[in-house]
Amino acid sequence: DGLRLGLSFGYIDSEYTSFEGDPVREGQQVNDVPEYKYSVFGGYSFDAFAGEITLHADYVWEDDTTGPSGVSQIPQWEILNLSVAYYSGGGNWELVGWIRNALDEEYWLENSLTVASSAPEASPRLIAPPQTMGVTFNYMLGAGR
Repeated sequence: DGLRLGLSFGYIDSEYTSFEGDPVREGQQVNDVPEYKYSVFGGYSFDAFAGEITLHADYVWEDDTTGPSGVSQIPQWEILNLSVAYYSGGGNWELVGWIRNALDEEYWLENSLTVASSAPEASPRLIAPPQTMGVTFNYMLGAGR
């Protein structure tokens, strides 16, 4: 009863059909659009300690993309996030332990920075955060979950 699974898959066949000012770009992949992307997630919840525990994992993979002017390649990347949560029996508070980017993957944030003075072939971007871990406590006023 407590098992949840999900899957998403995306395919985009993008290319420039015309490119004003640079006809060489015609037929090339559109900037920052991966051809393939997929994600899977799983979660399992069960009663414990007069409340509920939920285990969750999600994984995302994205194909490489072409940067501005078709010059730079943004390499493919993958990310795994994990969490375990305890929801109180009264439903008014929760405690969640989490790990983001559990595989400590280095990847770029898409369209994360725009610099007007950059050369057209430059690809101004920021590296995504490394593996991070934490604990979150939430208290809900009024009705619980």
